[in-house]
Amino acid sequence: MSVDYYTCSHCGRNFPDVSRDATWCDCGEHFCSPICANKEDDGGNDGATCCICRLEVIKDTDLLSFLFGHFKITRKEAIELYRAYYGE
Repeated sequence: MSVDYYTCSHCGRNFPDVSRDATWCDCGEHFCSPICANKEDDGGNDGATCCICRLEVIKDTDLLSFLFGHFKITRKEAIELYRAYYGE
């Protein structure tokens, strides 16, 4: 049996999939512990929701994608702005 390692979607800690504390949500996010998942019953529907489903924790990649769309810029344009700001 092989062991896979994941990065917790909340705290960023790496953990093995065989850990007794490892927790997965129906949304596909994975967590190092139930505390990081902060799962709650979603009102009687199938399964439970995690802190990411409920938008209590927002991953940096999701936030960045939102900001690109909101400001109508591409990643390349953002890099150019960053370099201009920091003098590269």
